[in-house]
Amino acid sequence: MSKIKIFLILANLFLGFAIYITFKNDNEKEIGTNKLLISTLSKLDSLKLDSGNSSKIIGLTKVSQNWQIVEPYSWEANKLALSNFQTKISHFQFKKLNNLRELKEKGEILEDYGIDEYSPRIRISSNQDFIDFKIGDITRDGSNCYILANFSKLNEKIICKVDKEIINFCQSKPKDWTDGSIIKTPLYAIDKIAIKFGDETTRSSHVILEKNEEDWVFIEPFKGDSDNEKVLLQLNSLISTNILKFQSEDEKMYLNAKKWKTKLEISGFNQTETILFNINEDGTILGKRNSNDTLFILNADFFSLLNDWSTKLRNRTLFKFSTSNIQSFEVIKEDEIIKISKNKDNS
Repeated sequence: MSKIKIFLILANLFLGFAIYITFKNDNEKEIGTNKLLISTLSKLDSLKLDSGNSSKIIGLTKVSQNWQIVEPYSWEANKLALSNFQTKISHFQFKKLNNLRELKEKGEILEDYGIDEYSPRIRISSNQDFIDFKIGDITRDGSNCYILANFSKLNEKIICKVDKEIINFCQSKPKDWTDGSIIKTPLYAIDKIAIKFGDETTRSSHVILEKNEEDWVFIEPFKGDSDNEKVLLQLNSLISTNILKFQSEDEKMYLNAKKWKTKLEISGFNQTETILFNINEDGTILGKRNSNDTLFILNADFFSLLNDWSTKLRNRTLFKFSTSNIQSFEVIKEDEIIKISKNKDNS
């Protein structure tokens, strides 16, 4: 065999080995980025969504074991929305195209991929580490979009293709990430409820109900029995009420506590939730928790759930006995008496 043939064989073997090594390294890097993504999502403690140009930012932070939305207002986060985000992001296929060094070598710029300082952006963080996604143009086939992924642990920025559904997260609204309920105490734990009309200077009426074992009784404005079934239905309606929208810090108007005209107090688990209400000029209801400065808007018909409790929830039956427990009854009119009794065989 000639020296030339031997050289060509060795060259081909070496080239094949080099190609294999390059492929393996790229593959390992993709696997590495996927591991970093899964690791960050599993220990996620903050999330920031920017629709572009920092004009509309949604920020969420984990406090102890609870998630809070902190921008553009402060409130409990929607756990289902967070779970959906983590599941979808973890299942997206991030196909690496180039890193920034390779981009320069090809004579390209980020703007060629629709990525600039005004691009929509997602940042997920875990402890001190973060992964930042800047979202660019849709790809020609219309199924993916370009992103610039910045992995803090790798100290590298990589251009990838990923499912265009990632854009939907940046186009979401703060309300999509917010727990829309106003009452946090679960129905089974509520043991006292009070509604107070009028502010501190012009108290007009109070209605207070307390749970006595399994029965609800009126404490104010009178002492007496309530209709348990109606009370439970009323509480269920209150708990099921959802907030229409929240007011950001920029939109929030200053209101002194004495201007609030209605106060709802829900007690359970040895603590009390206090919620204040007022009527806006358009008929909608402005609300605020005592424990939170964020203002929210409720539908105009919400007040129908707070009115006339002493009338609607009163027990109107004359006797508490069930028919099976009655042993006898009698009717007396002037000098006439009629008495009916059960005998031993219950007839």
